[in-house]
Amino acid sequence: RVHHMALPGLGVSLVQSMEYELAYLFLSQIGLDVAADAVSERLEFTMASLQLDNQHPTALLPVVLACNSRGTQAPGRQSLQHSGSHLSLAGVARDLEEPARNLALHIVTDRWHVRSASGPVFDNAEVRMSDVEVHLEERFVKLLSRFAEAAGQAVTA
Repeated sequence: RVHHMALPGLGVSLVQSMEYELAYLFLSQIGLDVAADAVSERLEFTMASLQLDNQHPTALLPVVLACNSRGTQAPGRQSLQHSGSHLSLAGVARDLEEPARNLALHIVTDRWHVRSASGPVFDNAEVRMSDVEVHLEERFVKLLSRFAEAAGQAVTA
């Protein structure tokens, strides 16, 4: 059995009490492949790029985290257009079947079906990641901390 899931992009916004958007996370070309037989499953997760933006109005460094396929720019909120076997991203056409070395993130692992095991048994995981850029402002870290604390209180209430 082989299962394939693909999303051209996914964006998530953190909104601070309807006053302003605190952060925006964008992931592009997300893929999950699962190949299974009677004794094991191979899981493969891929992503072409990810970017976390500081959306606070006073941000000095708006791009907090960026990890991109080699040779591409971070897509941010640019529109993705899919046509055939190519994805056009801000004028850059790229083959969806590109080698794993050109992905921002590539994870592969094997899971074995072992009846006597108390839980799932995984083989070694292979993780490949392109260059990562991180730019943090103290104010942004504090705002995220407050957001997480408020969200945690809301969940436990």
